[in-house]
Amino acid sequence: MKRKPEKPEQDPVEFLTGMLVQLLRDIGFRCDLLGSSSLEMDISTVRRRAATEGIGFFTKTLPQLGKCLDQALSSCIPLPTDHAFKLSARSPQLPVFLGSLWKRIFDDSGMVAISGQEAQIEAVRAVRQVCFLFYKLELPYEPEVEAKVLRNFVDIDACLPLVDDNPIISLETTRALESARMAIWYVLKDYSPLSAVPRHGPGAVATGEKPWEKYNFSRYYPKLDKEWSYSDYFFACYGHLCDDLHRLEAMDTIHTPEAKVALVPKDSRGPRIISMEPLELQWIQQGVMRDLYSLMERPSSPTCGYVNFTNQEVNRRLALENSFDGPMVTMDLKDASDRVSSWLAKKLLPRHVFEKLDACRSEVTRLPDGSCIELRKFAPMGSGICFPIEALIFWALAVGTLKRIRRQRDMLTLPPVYVYGDDIVVHGDSYESIKQTYTDCFLAVNESKCCTGRFFRESCGMDAFKFSDVTPTRVKTLMSALPSPAACLSLVGYVNNLRGKGYTLTADYLQNAITDKIPFPVPVTRTSRDIPFAYYEPYLDAATQMDYLRSAFKIRFNKAYQRQEIRIPMCRPGLNTVLKEGWSGLLDAFVTRGGPPDPFGFQHQKPSGPDRYTVPHLVKLGWTWVSLERLTYQDPVGLQRETPSLS
Repeated sequence: MKRKPEKPEQDPVEFLTGMLVQLLRDIGFRCDLLGSSSLEMDISTVRRRAATEGIGFFTKTLPQLGKCLDQALSSCIPLPTDHAFKLSARSPQLPVFLGSLWKRIFDDSGMVAISGQEAQIEAVRAVRQVCFLFYKLELPYEPEVEAKVLRNFVDIDACLPLVDDNPIISLETTRALESARMAIWYVLKDYSPLSAVPRHGPGAVATGEKPWEKYNFSRYYPKLDKEWSYSDYFFACYGHLCDDLHRLEAMDTIHTPEAKVALVPKDSRGPRIISMEPLELQWIQQGVMRDLYSLMERPSSPTCGYVNFTNQEVNRRLALENSFDGPMVTMDLKDASDRVSSWLAKKLLPRHVFEKLDACRSEVTRLPDGSCIELRKFAPMGSGICFPIEALIFWALAVGTLKRIRRQRDMLTLPPVYVYGDDIVVHGDSYESIKQTYTDCFLAVNESKCCTGRFFRESCGMDAFKFSDVTPTRVKTLMSALPSPAACLSLVGYVNNLRGKGYTLTADYLQNAITDKIPFPVPVTRTSRDIPFAYYEPYLDAATQMDYLRSAFKIRFNKAYQRQEIRIPMCRPGLNTVLKEGWSGLLDAFVTRGGPPDPFGFQHQKPSGPDRYTVPHLVKLGWTWVSLERLTYQDPVGLQRETPSLS
């Protein structure tokens, strides 16, 4: 049998150009610009500049224009002109590119126009979609970009005070710190870090153990053992300790815990730095992290509803509700996790909590070139205690500032402060004071991403303008990543996202491009996106959909469930089954199932036989029988919610 000749690979720039052209045509339809000379000029500009500048036009030039728009909307200033597009002769503040849309957003002076709300919202949504469509495209990095990211990591650490330093700070900030310390004490007054149940996270560790090797501890840290006794926290029970006492005595003694810096892909701007923690430290950190999450989201905690870890919708809703003359503004911190110093943590956390957390943090990190630096930051990204501690500190500093400027002792009477990671929502009247407190505490407020104007808010992925969601779809995956299962899922998701927003031509263009590269047919669904790996087409005729499904997939009647079923590819985590036996397997079962029934080990019974468990490895697509109704049933509520609005 002759092999089917493979189609030549399409040039990435050509593909991105074609997709952006289709997006402009969709926008022309939505904004009533079809047939206009300005739309054709914009399409011509895209083709010309893409051919000249290459992929950088999509990942650098256009996003810079979008950032100018966001800056004008966020701060209520004239549209900045520090972009690479020609300005209009009639309106010197506005670019010629997308000129018909800029005129709906701004007046001739470059200030946000007050009238024309519906057309203005659609124009903002369109410009942001064009500018940010490929902003986060995952591309290989140049060595210079990696070097710059690492240099920034080291420079930030060098700017932080040492843990026992006494930096000079203003009297106002000193008072805010005292109030913040009292707020944290009130949150943690009944908290004992020793109540944490240790466990492992899904990430890699600096010491190099594979996932199935993580329960074989081989290093002894005296500092860790002083606060977190090995006999209590690293063995399933005292029977386990007695049987493996020789292993504990033979462990390598390490006095200085050492993490490892890893560069992981992020987007077109460069990689992200992650700290890979030593195995034994990560074991304690993950348990403390879950304990703190539960504590701060408990209904009786003063942080409940204000400091969130599992629900971004609070910040997203606030951004939407305050995007039209709302009193709340959004703040964003730059390099937030890298700027929370051990000095600041020691200043704010109760002594017994700080000592326990300090014992399970790395003191030194090793860079990719082999050199080591002593960490002044408390817990870089990748550490289990990074997220809960930074969120608690950001909230407390804001609350402490509010108590100082309003001269109130009761936290319950203060304006609310909402925190999710480094996304912060505060009352506009206190923005400048909170910013000053953050700055004095060696944190950096990213003013270009702080939304303090009248009409625009951004928090936790919600971009809101005048009570409307204007969040763009950001394509990250290149066509060259196909046919990997993760890329297939990602690109199908982009098709559905674009079609749900009304960009039909763009969605069809992307769908046609990936059809030949996906090794099996993709089902079509009319439901509210119940199945991720399926094209979402809510307005497709039911008979047409069934004709396609019957021709592409097997359909049967399941007598046991009394339903029709269809065999389609479904996404599921890739699993490696690894043989695990002995006390390590029992310890794994205890921490993942809630603890042993006999915590003191009175029933000294060593587990007999192997224990198998699965380790998440990667995303896979496998053929599965599912109910046909999951693809064909049309949810009228979901359909109404998904319907794109045309201006």
